[in-house]
Amino acid sequence: MQGAQQYGDSPAAFFVGRRNNTELRIASITNPDNPSVASAFVAVPNHGTPGGVPNPGGTISALDGRMMNAQYRDGGLWATHGISGENVSAVARWYEIDLTNWPSIAPTLLQSGDLAIAGIPDGLSSFFPAIASNKRGEVIIVVGAANTSSNPTLQLVGRKSSDAIGEIGAPTLVASSTTGADGRWGDYFDMTIDPNNDTRFWYVGEVQHNSGWQTIVGSAVITCIEDINADG
Repeated sequence: MQGAQQYGDSPAAFFVGRRNNTELRIASITNPDNPSVASAFVAVPNHGTPGGVPNPGGTISALDGRMMNAQYRDGGLWATHGISGENVSAVARWYEIDLTNWPSIAPTLLQSGDLAIAGIPDGLSSFFPAIASNKRGEVIIVVGAANTSSNPTLQLVGRKSSDAIGEIGAPTLVASSTTGADGRWGDYFDMTIDPNNDTRFWYVGEVQHNSGWQTIVGSAVITCIEDINADG
């Protein structure tokens, strides 16, 4: 189970895990002094576990489909994990789950999507996704990407609150490896929101150079709106 980062008022501590190929398990804990635990299952599109990610340096472990990260905000739970792909071995998937009034009302899947990243010859596997949403309802996912002819890269994909259900933007490359890799790969990436303005996204990921690993810490915004009152 993956614990959700909490933004704003939250009625409980929330957790999410992969139950099987068609369901996620949601859990909550309330009243820390006398804990009460609730759980429910949410139907999601059928999927398999990801395979290893081939790249010029070998095969990167995309792990086993476990939830990679989660965030709770305003009744919604955002979460990511890896699944199997049709033309590539691993694909990053994201979810938005409605937890409004749960456990009185059962949680439901609002939307989900799979990250298809273009590449030669057959596209890039995407792996180790991490997601966050800000106060505007914007979302960014940081993800690794690679294939047999492309060294691992760090990429961002995002969506605005006005985008259609399940829609995600084109990826933006933010860092590249100069060499390939084999085995484990910087478990794990992360994405969070700047507490100073609740709009800027901060991400952590990894690339590799001939001299060794490099941890990438960066920030990004989706919408740049003029700050009339200078409050950020």
